[in-house]
Amino acid sequence: MKKELIDVIFASDRRKDVLLYLQDGAKETEEILKNFQTTRQSILPQIRILEEHYLVFHYDDIYELSTIGKVIVDQMSPLINTIDVFGRDIDYWGTHNIDCIPPDLLNRIYELGCCDLIQVPLHLLFDEDEQFLEEAKNTDSLFIVTSFIFPNYRKFFAELIANNVNIKVIFSQDIYEKVRRDIPEDIHHYLETPNVQFYLYHGNFKFLSFSYTNHAVLIRLLNLEGNYDNKRLFCSGNSARGWAKDLFEYYLKDSIPITEV
Repeated sequence: MKKELIDVIFASDRRKDVLLYLQDGAKETEEILKNFQTTRQSILPQIRILEEHYLVFHYDDIYELSTIGKVIVDQMSPLINTIDVFGRDIDYWGTHNIDCIPPDLLNRIYELGCCDLIQVPLHLLFDEDEQFLEEAKNTDSLFIVTSFIFPNYRKFFAELIANNVNIKVIFSQDIYEKVRRDIPEDIHHYLETPNVQFYLYHGNFKFLSFSYTNHAVLIRLLNLEGNYDNKRLFCSGNSARGWAKDLFEYYLKDSIPITEV
């Protein structure tokens, strides 16, 4: 009697992992054994179940996904990777507002990969993240969407400008009104700096900020009560950067360039 297909795939981590492993192409038995560091007696009965359900076929000691297997695995990967992203820090994601992320990017949240959840001391709550700062110094571009200004921003910007880093910042309505009122000379100075561009988003964000460079992404979400706590996410990798770029573009399309104070 055949198993339900969902049980064939998900009731066994080994069968699930074999399907994902074969997504890259056909593999010889020895490759499979080496990858999973196991024996024929251990893994072949599980692969046989996949064969019996037409997910895998085998020839000349080679295993390959069937057409049905390819269709299913192509759908599996995003789901499993999404579960991995949320599951790694489910208490964080479950207690913070993610409505600020548009639906199409929520569906691609798996592109963030394995992020590090950073908890900072309360007295450093609004300071820039040192790890991200070092990354930003060694990149060619920095993109920021923010509803706050951290205290040491002058030093931070000076170091980046000295390193010829191109900076683009999208301000929320509230924070731009505040900096224009309190420190107009700073805005004027940066507007005259060739590699700095400021934009105004007509509205306020439902997050504190997010930033990205060539290789890293820093996200500060608000909790469900609308407050910022001492937790932030640090993500890295090309797919995370691509995801962050699309989120930046999402807010940029409804923003206008700031050309004068």
